[in-house]
Amino acid sequence: MNRRSFVATVLITALVASLLTYGGIRLYDRALYAYSVKISGVPADVAKAPNFQKFLEIIQLIEEKYYQNPKAPGAEGRETAPPVETLLEGAAAGAVAALKDPYSVYFDPRGLREFKIQTSGRYGGIGVMMQEKDGYAIVVRVFPGTPAATTPYEGAPKGAEPGLKPGDRIVKVEGQDVTNQDLDHLADMIRGPEGTQVTLGILREVDGNWEELTFVLTRATITVPLIESRMLEPWKIGYISYAQFDEVAAPEFRKAVEDLRKQGARALILDLRDNPGGLLTVAQDAAAILLPKGVLTYVVNQKGIVDIYQTNGDQGLGMPLVVLVNQYTASASEILAGAVQDYGVGTVVGETTFGKAVVQQTWTFPDETGLKLTVGQWLTPKKRTINQVGIEPDVKVAMPEGAEMGDLRKDPQLQEAVKILAKELGQPQPTFPRVGGKP
Repeated sequence: MNRRSFVATVLITALVASLLTYGGIRLYDRALYAYSVKISGVPADVAKAPNFQKFLEIIQLIEEKYYQNPKAPGAEGRETAPPVETLLEGAAAGAVAALKDPYSVYFDPRGLREFKIQTSGRYGGIGVMMQEKDGYAIVVRVFPGTPAATTPYEGAPKGAEPGLKPGDRIVKVEGQDVTNQDLDHLADMIRGPEGTQVTLGILREVDGNWEELTFVLTRATITVPLIESRMLEPWKIGYISYAQFDEVAAPEFRKAVEDLRKQGARALILDLRDNPGGLLTVAQDAAAILLPKGVLTYVVNQKGIVDIYQTNGDQGLGMPLVVLVNQYTASASEILAGAVQDYGVGTVVGETTFGKAVVQQTWTFPDETGLKLTVGQWLTPKKRTINQVGIEPDVKVAMPEGAEMGDLRKDPQLQEAVKILAKELGQPQPTFPRVGGKP
């Protein structure tokens, strides 16, 4: 062998050796990852997916190559790359966000605490309930006596009615654009210590035009009045407003119905307007009072498997019933209204509902993070699908400008409910002033 051939052979051997060594390292690393995937219980189809392998490699490359890695020489005292745990947290949140489902949310520890506060019925904030639609956070309910109900907007003319209103769109918090923001994060931005202030930018429709208003609200400790009840005289019609199906509401609703019976109620109006839903188990408890024993809803999961939720009732309410709904009646409240329709035990009055017929399940993890995930679609007892469609009321009644929910003098939907029940009870038809004061 001549000198030139010898040198070439040495170079080629060295190159092949280096490639084999690098490749061996890569193959070893991949085998190590494959083993870790196997023992962690990752489904085989996920482990084999090219994007999953790419994800593992990206994490590894950040660990090995990112110039601010805390393990790198001279990294002390400077900003460094986030640890693997932080990267994986971001990946988990990104995976849920990739679903593009506004009702599925990954919670960090703070977000999970806020979510639990939302379903507890007591929190520090301004006193509104919100619903997401078309990328906007829409105010669906304003609780009386709270900062949201009593604070005028900046520059409001003398005599203008204070407070936020159902239908208002929250578009800014402290000057930051919050369109397309998930509701749990937005609620976290709005809440804060009692006595502190938060500035909201609101879009409000006035005479067909959208106006931006600014509210500077002082936060307070809010106890949400989930159940409000009273007797409508002289018809002996019980009226119950149910704000949201939170965990504390079930016994309150049962007690309200019992109290109205003791007062001599002969019929019942259940007001689910602006009720954004809540816990299906709480709606199930209400159904046990209102409906005969049977199916409340069918929930169909990704595999087509159907879970059946029963009403767990007995003979039903045993008196005439009207359920009031509107465009912000959503989720579990639609389940209840749809069941009332399908069983024919009451009349649904108002406007077409929101159309959220999907069900979420929540998981809490040991590190105090959580996941709320859409796991199925519900159907009415007659297996009607109403997702993104809503429930059509049996009797349609609009709420014109100047109407006021719950005020019999200014609430045409409530007036219609009383007329329907008076007729069923064999009583003379009542007359009410129209909104605007005309007879």
